[in-house]
Amino acid sequence: MDNKYYVVITSSDEVDFEKIRISQDVLSKMKVKRGDPVEVSVNGKKIALTVDYNSNGENGSIKVSNTLANAIGMNGRYIGNIRKLKNRELKKVVFKVKNSWRRMDINHIRSNLLLRPASKGSMLLVNSATGIFELEVVECFPKEGLISTNTLIVFS
Repeated sequence: MDNKYYVVITSSDEVDFEKIRISQDVLSKMKVKRGDPVEVSVNGKKIALTVDYNSNGENGSIKVSNTLANAIGMNGRYIGNIRKLKNRELKKVVFKVKNSWRRMDINHIRSNLLLRPASKGSMLLVNSATGIFELEVVECFPKEGLISTNTLIVFS
């Protein structure tokens, strides 16, 4: 089920770019908990993120990092759809790398994908020794879930 919420960008990168920080009242309303995989649709782009708890006491808050916001063209406050993804192991994921990368980055990128959520058409940001990479999920089986050590990862 999709839920519409205001998604606010943090003033600094206090939120990891692979996570979305949600206040306790919104977590309860959405029936999600810390560590759950979600897909956020904002500005026509889908991003797969992991839920983190916003412990600063602000009710009704949902925050993403500046790094993530810049990658998807967000600035300010947006209404986004947030959908809980199934918490299951992915067997295969095919990624399209959106920016240039070197062969030596592959192992580092793979290790940073472990336990990250993914769904077809979503985007993931991955940190590497040579920078942050934007990955688009071209295909995955099953259609949504978490990347594990057993997941076949293909870069196209």
